[in-house]
Amino acid sequence: MTGKERERVIPITTDTRTLEQCRKDMVNNLERKQKNTSGDLAKVDGKPTCCHNWDDEVNRWIQEAYNRWNEDMGRMSRDIFALVVSSCVYTFCD
Repeated sequence: MTGKERERVIPITTDTRTLEQCRKDMVNNLERKQKNTSGDLAKVDGKPTCCHNWDDEVNRWIQEAYNRWNEDMGRMSRDIFALVVSSCVYTFCD
């Protein structure tokens, strides 16, 4: 270290929910927002400004979130290994 480094404080926010609960809340909120939208497009001079069907797009995102979650959980369960706490303490010296 050159002595020019400054200490940085990085704020950490903790969430008591599990990863699965956070993901479920995220997808549920997305689904709820999707159901509440009217699907109307903003109009200029009586014509829609965009003709893209966002409802189908959001539904696809929701389905992909479910699929990705299932793939990730399956991969984690196949590749997981147990971590065991060691009673030994190792110190490394120069």
